[in-house]
Amino acid sequence: MPGGPARLNSASERKFCLESNSADSGETPPGTGYRHPVNFMLTAAELEELNKKQPAACQELAETWRMGKIDFCGEELDRPAMLQPLESVLWNFRTGHAIYERILKQRLQMWARRRFGFSTLLPMLLNRMGYQSAFHFAAG
Repeated sequence: MPGGPARLNSASERKFCLESNSADSGETPPGTGYRHPVNFMLTAAELEELNKKQPAACQELAETWRMGKIDFCGEELDRPAMLQPLESVLWNFRTGHAIYERILKQRLQMWARRRFGFSTLLPMLLNRMGYQSAFHFAAG
């Protein structure tokens, strides 16, 4: 595709401010040392495990996310559940949202999954759950 990388670069930079206000302290918040925005892709279960092992890191990530210098994309609690009853699927999403909100003080706007589990129900469900975008990557 002609101009593909340039178009992706301009699209990704429109949302994020890459300026750092911490130049005086000598510290660089996560995500600001790169030319391009940094996105973290974590399940809620992975985030919860990180919070148990390194709560200070999660607090710093929450603050940097609040400042708009990084972003998170993630999925439900920890597993694709599209073949389960709808109540189980909704519980998995709501539990994952609650973990993100408790630890990082924000709700995900981008759904992402690294495994199989896409279904025809998913686009409608993501829309109703308030996601603005989605990314599904399943390597064979």
